Amino acid sequence: LTDVNVVWFLQQLILFNIIYAFACGVEWAPKIKCPSLLSFYGIGLALCVVAVILGFFLPIDDTVLGVPFFWKMYPSYVLFFFGGALAQVNNWMDEIKNKNRFIIYGVAVVSTIAFGFTYVYATYVYPIPCLSAGIAILPAIPVSLAITVFLDRKSTRLNSSHANISYAVF
Repeated sequence: LTDVNVVWFLQQLILFNIIYAFACGVEWAPKIKCPSLLSFYGIGLALCVVAVILGFFLPIDDTVLGVPFFWKMYPSYVLFFFGGALAQVNNWMDEIKNKNRFIIYGVAVVSTIAFGFTYVYATYVYPIPCLSAGIAILPAIPVSLAITVFLDRKSTRLNSSHANISYAVF
């Protein structure tokens, strides 16, 4: 478990699936409305704050259970996996694809540019490891939403049976 190299991601997916199977079961289907874009971005900012706080107390580049940068990235992995399960159960994709894609793409671009400038500053100009850890999470949700909307639009045009690809990305 400590030297898993590149298969750590598959190991974690298997772990999350086992937890999902036992904790949630087959009949698990809570009805949760799709969050607004503002809520999605708020969740992203909350992940940044969590990474910064964890960075104050724990080594951000630590590898735990074979997962690199465990304390910085793991909360987002858990959120994305179980958030994707909620999205699938509640058909969030139907609502997400009807949201303004230009806002989604714009926020993804702006957050990526903001990430680039602030990460360089927090890493090289005035090094604050815990701050750079939080900034690294900044574009995660906006970029994930943009890719999801893009793939959904492309898969719908190509063949509606490929639309499930978007849930895997989300």
